[in-house]
Amino acid sequence: NAKAAFEVVDHLVGLGHQRIGVVTGPTGSPLSRDRLRGAVARAQQSGVHRDLVIVNGDFTIESGVRAAERLLDQRRPPTAIFCFNDEMAIGLIETAHRRGVRVPEDLSVAGFDDVRFARYTRPPLTTTSSPGASCSPTACPSSPAAERWPTSTPSSTATWTTRSTARRGAPRRSSNRSAPG
Repeated sequence: NAKAAFEVVDHLVGLGHQRIGVVTGPTGSPLSRDRLRGAVARAQQSGVHRDLVIVNGDFTIESGVRAAERLLDQRRPPTAIFCFNDEMAIGLIETAHRRGVRVPEDLSVAGFDDVRFARYTRPPLTTTSSPGASCSPTACPSSPAAERWPTSTPSSTATWTTRSTARRGAPRRSSNRSAPG
């Protein structure tokens, strides 16, 4: 999770973004803590950590909506937002559209988990995933599925190879384009 989040922020920085918003999952979530660790590490390494804006979510579409409202209301809103799951990213994209913020022209959005319907959003969502995301909570107690549907199985640490899917939701940032607002 930390490595995948590091890579997502690396992708956004590589596209030219300097003001990046991050929408976490619940603060007590091991997944969220790992992803935040990776995202912050890459932001610090690239020097964009001063403009990194972190908003807490809860892995629901509705928390993506609330996060979008908070981030887009800022005096200098982020030019890219990384949501710690695709559901929050979908809520964020919908809110941006409702406010007249064009994704990806004005705002790049990236998610996490590469859920089945991510490719069908408009624009298709840039996302990352790990094979463990599709494990059952019992088979993979530290998988995203276990995070959403806890069982009595004790937590453990697992390492998965990640796969990123860059779609139109996070294009290269033009240096002469300013952020909305």
